[in-house]
Amino acid sequence: MKANLAVLCLAVVGVFASVPTHAAPVTPTPSSVSILAQATDVTDMAQEFITDLAEEKYAVAVQKYDSELRESVTPQTLEDEWSDLIAKTGAFENIVNVEVDTVDSSQIAVVTCEFENATIDILVIFNTDGNVTAFNYPDEI
Repeated sequence: MKANLAVLCLAVVGVFASVPTHAAPVTPTPSSVSILAQATDVTDMAQEFITDLAEEKYAVAVQKYDSELRESVTPQTLEDEWSDLIAKTGAFENIVNVEVDTVDSSQIAVVTCEFENATIDILVIFNTDGNVTAFNYPDEI
């Protein structure tokens, strides 16, 4: 009986010795930190881009484009696009939300914007260098 009790005690001690007494802190991996930082940067860059358009800073907004695209995207083309959007939706009011997703090598920011007459999602697409490659909004507004 004493032998069985000794074996039981050793088994119980062995089980409890393997259970952590406190939770270990979770250390993020470098890749998860990098992805989070990129998403945060893209979120900020998308908000700045939309804010530039809303404040009619088209020359500033065009500088956020990839250098190769700046030949076809000019401050005037941005102004025309934004003016068309404002004509359909009413005055820009504010940015409601920004969500970022990665597709292939592009990061897509879905910027939910509130206008006087509508709330719409504007897509701002970034390349791997963090430059804007396009911005789109629904045709049916």
